[in-house]
Parts: sequence; structure tokens; C-alpha cells
Amino acid sequence: GVLETGLPKTVKDTDTDKMEALQRSTLHVSTSLLGVPSIPSEEGGKTPALSCATQTKMTENHLEIIESAIRIEQSQHRLSGSGRGTIMGDWLRVPHSPHAGDCLSFHLPLHRSMARNIRAMCSYIVPENVRDLEPTSWWRLPVLDDDAIVRGNVGDTLDHPLCALLRPTLRSSNCRITWSAGPECNSEEAQRRRSRSRAISSAIASAKVVHSLCDHPLRCLAAAEQISRHLWARNGTSAAGMALNYGTTPLCRSFRDLDLAMVQLSASGFSIGLGARRVFSLLLSRFDLDSFLCDIEKRSGNRSPTNSSKGNIEWVMPRRLQDPEHAQVLMEAFFSTICVLVTELPAPPPSSVADTVGLASNVRRELLHVLAANSLSYSKAMDAASVAVMRRDENSSTLDGEASSFRTIFGSVLKEISQQKSQGSRAPIYELRSGVSDEYDPTFFHLKRSDHQQAMDNIARLRKLKCSPNQKQRTGNCLPLVSSPPAAHPRFMPCRMILHLPAIDASIRRALMFALFGGDWMPPSDLTQDEDAVLLFPSFSSDISTNEGHMMRSAARRKARAEKNEQAPFSEKTVRDSSVSFLEVLQLLTLQVHTLEECAYLHKSHPNLDYENKSLSASLSINSYLGRLVHVPSTLIDIWAFRCHPDGPLQSKGSGLNKASILGLLITLYEHRSDHIVSAKGESGNVDDDHGGARYLGADGLKWLLRFISALVDGARSVSLASQSATEAKPILDGNDSSSSTGKNTYWTIDDHLRSTIRGMLQGLTGLWPSKESAADQNGKDKNSEKSREARKAAQKRIMERMRKQQASFAASMATDEKEGFGSANAIDEEADLCIICRCDDEDGENNGPLGYLGHVQRSRALQLRCHREHLDKKDKVTMAYRVVGDKGCQIRKSESLESAPVACIPIGSIVEAMNPVVSSNYDLQSRRIFVRHHSRRNGNIIEGWASIQSATTGYVILSPLSNLCYTNSRWGATRPFIRQCGHAAHLGCVETHVASIHQKSQTETPYDGRFAADIEDGEFLCPLCKQLCNVVVPAEGHISSKKEVGEVQTSITPKVKPTLFQQLDNLNSAMVTISPKKQATKEVKRAVKQYGNYLEHSMQVFSWDPRQTRTRKVPREWHNSLRNWDFREADDPSTNEDRRDENCISDILRLLRQQHIAWAVAGHTAASSEASHRAIHKSGFEPTTSDPWDDFGTSSRDSHSMVLELRRTLTAASSLQMILCAEMNDKLEKGDCKPASSNKSVVGFLLGNILKGSCWTHSPVGVKIQAEWNVLNALISSFPCHLAKDETLALRHEARATAAQIWAVKGVSAEKVLNRNERIYEDALPPPPLSIKRAQARENLQGSWGTMHPSCAMEAEIQAFRPAVANGVLYMPLLSWDLTTFAGALFSSLLASDNVRYLDITTSAHLLLVARMIQVLVTLTDLESISDASPSFEAVIDLSKEGRSVAKLSNYCNTLLTPNSKPCSFDDDKCSKLLGHLSNSILPFARALVLILRATTSILRQRYGKFEGPLDDFLESDEAMYIEDGIYFLQNLGCPLPSDIVSSLTDNSINNWPELVKSWIQALVCLDSYHGSRGDHIALDRSKEQWIPTITKRDQQIGDVQMEREKSVNIDGRQEQSEVEMQISNDNPEEYSHVESMDEDDASDNSDENDISIQFRGFNGIDSALDVDNEDSDDEEMEDVDGDGDFDDLFGLPSLPSQPSQGTMYDVSDESDSSLYSWDDKEEPNAIDDMFAHVSTSAIIPYQPSFLGEKEPGPGPRGSRFDNQTASKLMRDLSHLGLIHNPVSTTQGSGLIRLPRSFVELYSLINKVKGSGRCTSAEDQDDISSGETAVCLVTGAIIRAGTSRRAYRSRNRAPGACTLHSRKIGSGTGIFFLLQKCTVLLVHNKKSSYSASIYVDENGEEDPGLSRGRPLLLKEERYEALAALWRQHGIPGEVAQIRSTSDRVIRDNWY
Repeated sequence: GVLETGLPKTVKDTDTDKMEALQRSTLHVSTSLLGVPSIPSEEGGKTPALSCATQTKMTENHLEIIESAIRIEQSQHRLSGSGRGTIMGDWLRVPHSPHAGDCLSFHLPLHRSMARNIRAMCSYIVPENVRDLEPTSWWRLPVLDDDAIVRGNVGDTLDHPLCALLRPTLRSSNCRITWSAGPECNSEEAQRRRSRSRAISSAIASAKVVHSLCDHPLRCLAAAEQISRHLWARNGTSAAGMALNYGTTPLCRSFRDLDLAMVQLSASGFSIGLGARRVFSLLLSRFDLDSFLCDIEKRSGNRSPTNSSKGNIEWVMPRRLQDPEHAQVLMEAFFSTICVLVTELPAPPPSSVADTVGLASNVRRELLHVLAANSLSYSKAMDAASVAVMRRDENSSTLDGEASSFRTIFGSVLKEISQQKSQGSRAPIYELRSGVSDEYDPTFFHLKRSDHQQAMDNIARLRKLKCSPNQKQRTGNCLPLVSSPPAAHPRFMPCRMILHLPAIDASIRRALMFALFGGDWMPPSDLTQDEDAVLLFPSFSSDISTNEGHMMRSAARRKARAEKNEQAPFSEKTVRDSSVSFLEVLQLLTLQVHTLEECAYLHKSHPNLDYENKSLSASLSINSYLGRLVHVPSTLIDIWAFRCHPDGPLQSKGSGLNKASILGLLITLYEHRSDHIVSAKGESGNVDDDHGGARYLGADGLKWLLRFISALVDGARSVSLASQSATEAKPILDGNDSSSSTGKNTYWTIDDHLRSTIRGMLQGLTGLWPSKESAADQNGKDKNSEKSREARKAAQKRIMERMRKQQASFAASMATDEKEGFGSANAIDEEADLCIICRCDDEDGENNGPLGYLGHVQRSRALQLRCHREHLDKKDKVTMAYRVVGDKGCQIRKSESLESAPVACIPIGSIVEAMNPVVSSNYDLQSRRIFVRHHSRRNGNIIEGWASIQSATTGYVILSPLSNLCYTNSRWGATRPFIRQCGHAAHLGCVETHVASIHQKSQTETPYDGRFAADIEDGEFLCPLCKQLCNVVVPAEGHISSKKEVGEVQTSITPKVKPTLFQQLDNLNSAMVTISPKKQATKEVKRAVKQYGNYLEHSMQVFSWDPRQTRTRKVPREWHNSLRNWDFREADDPSTNEDRRDENCISDILRLLRQQHIAWAVAGHTAASSEASHRAIHKSGFEPTTSDPWDDFGTSSRDSHSMVLELRRTLTAASSLQMILCAEMNDKLEKGDCKPASSNKSVVGFLLGNILKGSCWTHSPVGVKIQAEWNVLNALISSFPCHLAKDETLALRHEARATAAQIWAVKGVSAEKVLNRNERIYEDALPPPPLSIKRAQARENLQGSWGTMHPSCAMEAEIQAFRPAVANGVLYMPLLSWDLTTFAGALFSSLLASDNVRYLDITTSAHLLLVARMIQVLVTLTDLESISDASPSFEAVIDLSKEGRSVAKLSNYCNTLLTPNSKPCSFDDDKCSKLLGHLSNSILPFARALVLILRATTSILRQRYGKFEGPLDDFLESDEAMYIEDGIYFLQNLGCPLPSDIVSSLTDNSINNWPELVKSWIQALVCLDSYHGSRGDHIALDRSKEQWIPTITKRDQQIGDVQMEREKSVNIDGRQEQSEVEMQISNDNPEEYSHVESMDEDDASDNSDENDISIQFRGFNGIDSALDVDNEDSDDEEMEDVDGDGDFDDLFGLPSLPSQPSQGTMYDVSDESDSSLYSWDDKEEPNAIDDMFAHVSTSAIIPYQPSFLGEKEPGPGPRGSRFDNQTASKLMRDLSHLGLIHNPVSTTQGSGLIRLPRSFVELYSLINKVKGSGRCTSAEDQDDISSGETAVCLVTGAIIRAGTSRRAYRSRNRAPGACTLHSRKIGSGTGIFFLLQKCTVLLVHNKKSSYSASIYVDENGEEDPGLSRGRPLLLKEERYEALAALWRQHGIPGEVAQIRSTSDRVIRDNWY
């Protein structure tokens, strides 16, 4: 649609039948209103109707009529003194109906351009002095409001401004006139005719332009409202999309808002607008409501033949619509449009540059309404408020600094209208204050209707709070539905005259009748009278004949009677049940009140206002307003529905007069509508919350309006006073009119009759005004209700007490003689003993198995990573050492750039020293290029330069931290188990049924709880009650322990004669060996305990990492089937006679031993994890850095604290598992005649006791044969792994070798058993001796069937080897080589398995463990200079100098035992103090964990014995002890001997001979470490000294000597191509990526994208990849024929490279040892048996295994690999068992996460520096930098390329992402990452991941996902600390499960 100027259209478009409706228009002039001669007879005296679509044709008579009409129109304006109005305002008619097929376009560029210019002119600054000088004209619009008269020769009467503008654009063809005198005329007449024609043509064009300025935007507004209400459903989504864009922010600013401005301009009148009346009429037409929203018409018809005494009432019904229900929808849209039209006017112009009142008002209005709908964050609130301003205003500022920016204004407005609500660590949100709730507008146009529904609910709540702040006492205040509209520009204020048109009163009256009648447009009839109602439809009445009309009327009567007979008669119930809303109508009535005074003053403030608006404004007054309210149209007089009761259907408390008026209808709705109905006592029903926000606002607004009218007639002097009276519920009393008005003191005169009429109508309305009686009743009611509440509470208390007594009586009557339970355990809530699935206890649910508690066992390396930091720093050389693992070596260059000159190429296996592995010393982000130093052993030269940790393009690893081998390739490994319990109980059978149903639903792809949160392949499920992640059922204590009488056990710690230390050890050993002889556990209880062990074993494996069993399918076909299991198992044959059963059959004992080991570790490390999570944590404020991990623990909660209960269950379950283990050993391994004697003996406890005593075959009375056996077996024990998790830390072949070694040990195979290659392969073949046994000295002394399989024989005086324990490897480890945290769990759980436990045993165990920790620290201290300088603040009351010297002496004593010929070290005072501080820091973490274990242990024993008290209780229950950061303090308060006590025993003959025990411990450690390396090293007896001396076996010269190669100085051609760019992923360890799923050939191409690799800038410090799986193990010859190994390189699209350098490869330096290039069987032909058992006889079980003491070379590596053993032997040592060391000064200590920059910009630049360091500048590489998504590992500082959008979406064939792989390496499947481009945190647990809150937020605490807002971001310390706490407390798996279970979208498995 374009502006209609009357220009002619083309010829082909002149056909009126094809004319578009946008251009169809006609002129209609009524001759009856003109004093002109009549039109000739051929016209018939009818009104001229001239088509003026494109051109106008008329006669001279028509021309004279039009000219006369224009003169009359002009004279009216001039005589009244008003401004020039529109021209031909009522003459032009443009019919348009899209429903009838007329075209519609939302494209109005010219209209909107004009609207934008007008709004810009309205915002132009007008100073105050200009306003004062020109008060009546300063607000005019240039050109548009120019009233200059355009005079001509003839057309002097056409003075409209547009005529002069349009006349030059017109042509003579636009208006063709047929002259009565004919076409012939003289020149003067021709000139006069031409002038008259042009004048009329310009007048018609002006009228069309003025009309189109309003009509076309109005069409768009009406269509958009209709489409948004789904009335154009047949037009599909295209129309809905257009309407959505048209009316939704922010696009509405350029569409709907501009169209609205044009309609407002036209409604304002003057010369350019149609005026209020015509715009309102046009609105009715465009909304198709012109026959609906008007007064009802009726006509008197002929008398009925059946009832001649009455005349029929003929109602004229509205015209038919396509759907009758559309009328109501259109009516709501119509009224809401009018509300917006008169409210959202342009704001007044500013008076100066610094004037921001208008801007603040707009911002306030926008912000208030969006906050009314929802509470928003700062950024979202700002985005919503920005709709109120243009883009140029958002950052506006002035040169003088007086004006405020949009951000400043927004901040001040936000503070005024909202209050901040904290959300913890998340960004705060802002919610609306109740004080501004009255400013809400229910039709605010920038808020969607759906948001208005939510907003009205919130506003209703806020208004209640504002009106009655004290909920107990209601004030009776109420608020208007809508407040006064905002101030408007004076030019647009006449637009509000629409509210006071007579036509709008008729529309309001009709809409109220529609609501009153329950959706009927016509008044109902009295069904009790036989009254005929004839319905006339105007669309048909003029087109049918009289007979046809009579027949139709008869049919309508019959139909009406039938409908009336079916429907209920109109009554109060009809009104009460009506659901028709009249909220918009009520808003219009309220706006009439607010604008009454303003509009009544317009004729004075706007003297140039057009005549019609000026007349309407002058007629406004209070009297006229009230008269309009009570006016009853003539057609509604004496209608039955509006008659007074009893003649009418509706009663009224008032007079009941004028019910058909607006006021009468409002009173009727107030009295009878359900949402407004009042009670008999005068309390309004609007206090009911069940009606919703809209109904509450309507009810409150209606009451306010009636109060306002009542205040006016009662004598209020102004509108503002009446409004205040209505709001505050203070009636205006007669004579009380002296109150000052807040507005203008306008004195109104109200007609007395009118006043009395309205008073009568309002008089007696219930609840309209609060009365004194109601207030008194309210006070009395409050008092009565208070007394009633107190009485009810007292009655409830009496009833509960009575029920409690009845329960106690019932329980006493049902009690048996045998008491069950545990002491104070009866106080435990009964609800906790009910199964959460079946809601039964043990007795009711006996068929479901025993009760247990749900928990989650998880693998974690958090403690080991923290231990790594605490043990190692830059002073420790192993931390900064890297080994070259790239098969092409490591290229050294002069500078960091790859363009620099090469210095040397260090060969594979070399060790270099890193100088700067991090990007910045302030942060922990790891660099890719580091400065290294290499010492050449041949000539002593030092090579320095820059080297790459890995290749930038392919992720090919070149340098690997040497410290990784100290954890991964160690005996205990890096992974530990932890358990978190949710505390909910469930039957084992119920859980199994629940899990089985989950698996069944998963197979059938049926949705189930936790479908995307829990990994059922790993045995995970969600707790049915709390939805926490679970995978284990911990047996309840009551089933696996029994209560003993107090007298049965001696619990005193003060025996008559104090035992010696070794006597205490014997007593302790006796307690651990003796198993409780209590009654046997039931079969179900045993099953529950066994299932607990199965859960533990299952959770420590990684089935979900390889769901398709790709890794296990790589097992060579020739391998023995037993090697596929973690532990060797044999199936018992039940048909075999017990006497003939194979005594070497191990059954599943090794598996049970593994489960027992895990259970011990769970108990110990759960306590250690809890301790570490609250130690050395940097906190804000004055909170201590170290605290008690068990909050509120004390004497009162020592047996009921939740953490105590969890640890108690864990310890008791480990104890019960040990009982089951011993019972199984006795049943399956014991000789028949020894079974009864050994049934209550524990061989496990016996072996643990030997470990405590330091028993070793070298200094124990054993026979020669047993001594010879142990001399060989120690070699196997020293090489055997004791890992707690099977999480791919070791390669598949290494795990297979460990299983083969188990088979060899269990079967007692001879060390000399060797089979040749031609021997037949059979399934029950026995493995050859492991490599360590094969190379052991005097291995010929180890004959077949060595040791014993009988537990009773293993417990004899001689230390006979118990083969299952040897195969397990754990129970023969010396105490100092144990992970003491695990050993603590083993020791105390073993004690709990016995009934004869004394408090002395508990204290002795604690002392032994603490002293062992002390000695362990001293014997593993290699260099005093490498320890931290941090010294604790000693809290112990000791002599520090004395203890320091004692520690030095004790250290020398230990060193003497380690190396007898060594010289004692000299210690000065500083070194003594430093050593004492290091000892204190090393003891503290273990001592704190031990305290937690002691708390749980003593609690168990108190429950068992009823009373178990001792001297440690006060310290254990102290609320201050756990805040102390001093390990010596714990030693002293736990009664442990201090270093001075131990040293004093060296000379004194004390009963506590600690030095002797320490000597035994160290000798056992030295004995084991002497066999390290699988090279034949051993200990030999020196007969002369009667001492066992470590002996090193002489190496083969070809193997052991260093083969020196001649140094060569060869430059490498080119740049990095050979050393880095061409370095691809090596074949060193295909199993490192063995979890990658195998693919078919068809799938390989889809996954060959380089982004599918874990190509990453991986971590480069020692912590990164903690610990990598061995990277150099693929060169074993047995892997050559493994199926699928060759697919690895093809999978990633990279060619395979040889694992060893080619013959032509030249190295700059080649002086490394070839000692690891050996194969001990180089001279032997491999045999088939060795192939069957994974080459256990020719390869080491653990490659590069470091020794405990660090004195020996690492063990042999993979076959053919290079390694600098001599350098490594000086650096490497086993660190997997040392535990945590407290470091109080480290900034990263305790948190577990790296240090990050505070500014996100700085972080971004650092990461880009790392990603781009050393890269080539090619376009391809630059694309590689930008295409990948970067992730930062927050645990290690590694920078990883997490992937791109090009990755494959098929989950079955998609390789795991880089973050997933990195998490498996460093956290055993758990990791935390920061996604740089997304600016969010990624949590990873196994293959599942989830997004978490970002740690970088803006100044308002808000995130910026995807960096879309571009705001400056800063690190939020609170969130980062919360994330660190989640990591420390092992909460990542649970958090991932919770986020995924509550999210509607989740991340694909293995995606990142």
C-alpha cells in the first residue's frame, strides 16, 4: 500500500472489476445538509456517490454541491475559532475486508518513514523559554500543522495545507467534469473551469491522503491482532510469522510502533488527521465490529396473530461472521488496541540536552512490565529496557558531561523499581517491588499476551502486598486497574478524545451487556411469558420478498423458542457463571477517569484544535461524565432483563435503577459475578487467590471505579481527590471537603437529580467501603483465630502424646526376650529403616533381601593429583624432567619459533630438563613450546634450546613428563576408590529388580528414570527417591554385626601390668586373627555382602569406555582364556568328591581378595578424601583454611552424625566382606580335618599382623627350604602390580601378564618349567615362570608345589608362602611400601571382624600407623633441599629444638638401616627445624584421616558393646582439633610416641622398643626393594656377618654396558618437517586409544576427519595425563598379529610410522644407554606356551617400574624401546604409596584446580599464544587454529582442541572426543574443562558430559554464553571455589547426572 494521491493508474488496471481493494474509494455528499439547489431529476435526488479510486468523473452540479459543502465545512471552523480540520472528512469511504478477499500488505515504507520523521520531530529539544513565549504553538509539527490559506482565482475556499502540496502533482485527467454549458467556452471560462477542476482534484487527493495516513496502518494493526489470536489460521505459518515479526520486540519498533504513531497522528485531528470520531469509526470497521459494538436497535413489528394484545420486539442482530466466536475475540482485540492507542503516545520533548525525564520514563515503563512478567538478570533486563530507546541513545553523552548515558539511567531506574535477589553462586536476578505494582498496564504493547498472563499473576500478588503489608490485618485499600497514562506530547494529546466519544460509550455498554449475559449479544427474554422475538439479520432483510421474510421470521421464532426451552432462564446464576472477560473495557473506563480533566482542558490549551474535537473537549465535565455513565438508550428502556426486582431477574442492594446504563451494568457485575461477588459480612470476594491474577485485578479495579464514582457524588472537589479516596478506602463525608487536592482544584457542579440517582444506585452495596463494624469484626476474628490456633495446637499436642504412649505400649507388648538393635541406635528415625522402593522394613520385606544403603563408588585420581603437587615442586628434579617419546626424537631449536635454526635432535629415550613448562609463572596454563636442557654423558656438553611438547597439527607427543611413570607404572597405581552415600535404604532384592527393569527398558528403548544421566553399562542408576547417582548397595550394620554385652569384653585400657610394645602387637595380631564366633549370618545376608564386593569390583572397571568390547576383542586368539579376566578364577566341580578335589583349585578366592583390597581402600580413602576437601583451602574473609570436614560433630552427635554413619557402614561392610573371604577360604582351600579348627581364624588378619610386626623371612626362624623359596618369590612380589582399578592405566598385555603370573603362583609351578615350541597347546596348560622368577638367582630351589594353599598352614610359626596371597601381591607387601590410608582401612576393618577388641587395640593401631607414616616419610626423603620451605605453626606443647634434633637422629638411623655403610648426615638447627616441619606436614593429612576412621570405629564399638570409652574420646570429639595444621600436635594428642621418644629408646631399655620395630619395617622394605627390576637382583646371606646383603646380578656386557655412539653434527634439512611437522601419531601404544570403536569400511570415511582424534594441546606438566597409559608398549612382538591394531592409523587418516627410527635417521646426540633394548630371551627361541600367556616369561609385567627407595634403575621397558636408565635411576622413585603432604602456602594447594587470570581477555590471549606458538604461518594452519573449539583442563592446565561442528553424529561409530580421552587419563574418567569459545564449564564423567555455570561473568555476575554480548568478563571466585569443592569432594559424577536428568537437552555421549 502506498500513499493514495489520486494519480491515474495504467489503462490495464482501470477495469473496476479488477481494481484492487487498496485503491477502491468513493465520495458521498448528502444534499439534505446543504442549502444548494437540488440536483437534476436524472439523479433522483440521491446522495452523490462518486468513484474516486484513480480518477473522478462528475457533473457541474456535483461540482457545485462539493464546493458548497467545502465552504460550509470551512465556515464552521472559522466561526468557532478553531483550527482547520480535515477536508471531506465524512465523505470518503474506502471499504476493505480481508475476510472477503481484499488484499492486505504489511509493507508500508512511506508511511513508516513519515512516522519515523514525526517521532524524531517530537523528540527535538524545545527550551523552556520557547515554551513560555509560545505556549499554544511550540508543539506544532512543521508543514503538517501549517494553517496558511492557499488562495487562488477561484479556489480560494480550499485552504487545506495539503492542497497546495498536492496540486502541482496532479493532472487534468484526475478529475473530469461534464459542464452543463458544453465543452465550448472562451479562454477565460476555460481558465476558470481548469482552476475549479484542479481545486476539486486537489481536495479529493488531500482527503484520500489524510484517510490513507490512518487507514493503511490501521489495517496492519487490525490484521496483526487478528492473526495473533489465530483468526487467520487458513493462511498458514507465513501470516503468523509476519504478525510475529510485526508485533514482537525488537522488530515492532520499526513496524507496529510506527503504524501506531500514524493512527495516533490521525486521531489527534488538526488538518492532517481524521479526528477522534472518524478514527474510532474506522477502527470499528477494520475490526468488523461496526454492527456489534453499538446500541441495540429494535423495531415494532406487526401484531402477532396468536397474541394480538402485544407487539413483537424485533431485535436487529449483528451481521454474521464466519465463526460466531470470532466476535468476542475481535472485541477484546479492539478494546486493547484502543487502550494502546491512547496510552502509548509520543513522550514530551526534552527541554535541554541534560533532560532525561522522557528517556527515564520510557525505560521505567519498559523495565517495569518485563519484570512484572518474570524476574530477570541484569543483562536481560537491560536488553528489554533498550526497546524504549533508539540505538544512538544507548550510549549518549554530552561534551559538558551533564547528560547521563542510557546505562546510568537504566541502573537508577532498576534500583528504584526492583530489588535484587541472590541465587547463590549464580548471577543475581531482579524482581519487581510491590510499591510500583500500580504502574502496571494490562495491555502494554511491548509485552506478549502470554507474558501478560504471568505478569498479572505476579502483579496481583504484589498489589495485595502493597495494599495490606500486614497480612493479618487488611486495610481495605484497592488500586485502579491501570494508573494514569504517561505524559504525552501536546501535539498528540487530542488522540485521547477517543475515550470520551458517545460512540465509545455505546461500545462499552454493549460489551458490558455481553459479559453480563454470559456471551449473548442480545438481552434475554422472560421465558415465563409467551413473547415472540423476531431476529432481523440486516444482511438478508433487504434482499428477500415479504412472503420470504415472513417465512424466515416464523422459522427464527420457532428456533428461538426451542433454544429458550433448552436453556436455563436468565438469572443471577447466569451472571455468576459468566466467564466473559471485560478487563479491557474496565481499563477504558479507568482511562476515562484519568484523562477526564486533561481532555476537558484541551479546548483551552489547544486553540487551533479542530472544530469537532474542540466542541467535544468543551462539553466535558464531571456532570457530563456522570450523565454518560447513567444514560440508558431508548431501545433498552423497560427491557425485562434490566427491570428492578421483583419485576426483573436480578436483585440489587441499591436502587436498581438504570441497570441498562454503564454504571448500572458495572453495579450488576459487581454484585453478581463470581470474581466480584461479596459475602454477607461485607468482605469482598476478590481476596480469594483461586481466581487468578486477571480476575483479581479486574475485581479490584471495578471496586476502585465504583468507589471513585461514589466519591464524586459525595462531594469530592477534584478527580484526584476522588481517586485518592477510592484508593485509601476513605469515603468523602458531607462537609468534609477541605482536604487539599494533589491536582488542580477544579470545582464541579453536579445536577442534584443526577447525584441522587447515582447515590441511590450505589447505596447499600456490600463491601464497597469498609465499615467500622467490619473492622471490629476483623479484629475480633483475629483474636478468636489466634485463640483457636492455640487451642488446636494444644489439642494436637495432647493427641500426639496419647498416640506416642499407645505406640510405646504396643511395642512393649510385642517385644521379645531377645533385645535387638544397637544401644542408641533405637533413636534413629524409623523412616530411615524403610525401603524406599517397597516401603517395607526388614521384617515386612524379608523376601526382598536385607536392607542396604544406596551409594556411588567411583574411581578418582584427585588425591593422587594433589599428592603430586604436594610432593613435587620445581626443586625436585623429577618434576622438571621429560623423556623423549617421539619415535623421530626431539628437535632442539635456538628460539621458540619453528623458523629458527636447529641445534640438535635428541634421540628417543633421552631425558631432558624443562626450564619453563608454563606460559606464565602466575598461572598454571601449560605451554606447548618449552626451553629444555640436556646433559650429554659422553663429553659433558650441555645442549639447550626450545623443544615442542607435541606437534601442533597432529597432537603427536614428543616429550612426556618423567614423573608420570612414578604413578602409573608403579605398584599401587594412581586410581583410588571413593564412595558417596545418599543415605536412603533399600532391599537388595528391590534394587536388583529395579536395575533389571532399567536394563529391560533400555533394550526396548523405553524411557526410564535416568536414561540420559546414568550409565547402566557401568552399573549406574538413580536413587528412586533423591535421584542421586548410585551403583552400590552398602549392607546395613544391623545385618553384619551383633551387639555384645558389656561384660563380655574388657574395654579398659589400663591393665594391671602395662604390656610391652611387642606384647601389644601380639594382642593386636590375636584380635585380628580371631573371627567373631557369633551366630552365623543368614544366606541372604551373605549374598548381600558378596554383592557389595561385586559392586565394588564392577565399579573399578571401565565397561562403558568400551561398550562394544573393542579392547577385549584385540586379545590375540592364541592367548589363554583365563587371561581375559582381571583375576584368575577356576570353576569348582560340584560332582567331585571333597577328598579327591584338586587342592590347587583356587575357585574365585583371588577375586574375593581383590574385592577385599578395594573395600579397604574405599574405607580409608573415603576418610582421606573428606579430610583433604577441608584442608589448606584458601577462603575469603577470616574463615580458617583448615576445618573439620564433619560439620557440627561433637559428643552429642558422635553416633548419629550422617558422616559417621556413612563411614561406619563402609568399615562394617569391609569387615563383613573379610569374614566372607575367610569363610570361603576355609571352605574351599582348607584341608578337611583342619576346617573346624580354622573356621574362626582369619589368615588375612594373620598376614596383616605380620606386616605390622615387620615379619620377614630374612630375620625370622624359618627353614632352609622355605628360606630358599622366599629368596625367589620376593622377585615376583616386587614386580607384581597392586592396582585398585582396571581403567587402562596398564596396557592390555600387562594386565594379561599379571593374570598369568597369578596362575603360575596359584598352581605352584616350578621355576624351571620350560616348554619347547613344538609342545602341544592345550587349554589347561600352565604358564611359564614370569620374567622376574626366570631371572631370579637360585630359582632352581623353587620346585613344584611350593608354599601352601591351606590357610591353616600359612598361619604356622614358619612363614610359609600362602600361594593365593602371593598371587594377590598385597598381603606380603612391607608396611612402609603400603599405601597407609588403605592399610588403615584394612587394619580397623580386620579388628571389627573380631569380638575381642579392646580400646588398647584401637590406640595401639593408631600409634603403629602414625609411627609407620613417620618412618615412611623419612626413608623416602631423598634430598633435604627438595622439600618445601613452608614450616607449620606448631601447636604441640613440645621442645621444638629437641624434637628437631631427634628427627635428625631418627633420619640417620633409618638411613643407616637402608645403606649400612653410609655416613650419617650432619644437621644444623635450621635443617633440623626444616626437617621437623616437613615431618609435621607429611603426617598431618594422614593423621586427620585417621581421626575420622577412629571416630567411626569407636562409634561401631559403642553400638556393639553399649559402652566403649577411652582416653582418646575427648580429642576425637573436640571441636578444635581438626582446625590445627600441625601433625606433631596430632601425634601428641593421640598418645603416639614423638621422635624424641623413639630416639630415646635407642639407648634405654624401654618396654616400647620402637627402634627394633622400625628396624624390622625397614629391613622388610629393603628386602623387597632389593629384588626390584626383574634383572635377577636379590639379597644374599653374608655368612661372616650373618647378615643379608643386597646383591646386584652382573649384567651381560652387551646388554648392560652403555653403547656409546659417535656424536654426529648433522643439520636436518628444512624446518620442522622432519622433527615435528612430519611426526605423526606413533604406534608406540595402540591400546592408548583402544577404547575407540572399530568401524566397518563403509563407516571409516565418515570418521576419518582429523577432528575425531584427540588432537589436542595436551597438558605439559607432570600432572598432565597422570598418568598416561604406557606410550611405548606396542613394540612387543605379540602385538603384530592382533586383529584391528592396524586400524588405528587408518581411523584417523594418518599413515603408519615405524615404531623405531629407520636406519637412515641421523641424530645429533646418541650417547644413551641401550640397556633397555634387551630381551632376556634374545638367545632363546620363543615358544608357544609363552605366546599363550602374553609373553609373561620374556617381558616385564610393569614397564619402567620405579623402585620404592629410588636407589635402583627402573624396571625393563617394552621390547625394543630406548630409555636412559642411568639418568632415570637418579630421578625416579615409586610415589604411588606416599599419600598427601600438607603445604600451607601453596596458592593451588587444596583447591585442586589451576590458577587462572582474572580477566577473560588475558586468558584468551594466553591460550591463543599457546595454540599459535611455534606454528607455521600457512593459511591451512591458521584455519586449523580458528576451526577447532578450545578447551582448558582446569585440573592440569592442558589446552585441548575439543572438536568442531564437523564431527560425525553417529554415536555408535564416533570416537571419543579429546576432553573425554583426557579425562580418562588424568581423572580415570572424571574431568573439568573450560570451553573457551562457549565461555562455559564442561563437566565430564566417563562418556557423559554436561555444561555447568561459567566461571567468567560480567560486572553484574552474568554469564556470556558463546561470547554473544561482548561484555568484559572477570573470574568469579565464588563459582570457581564451588567448582573446586565439587572436584575435591568427588561430586562431578553426581553433578553431571543431576544436570542431565533435569535438562531438556543433553550432550551426546563421548562428544567432547
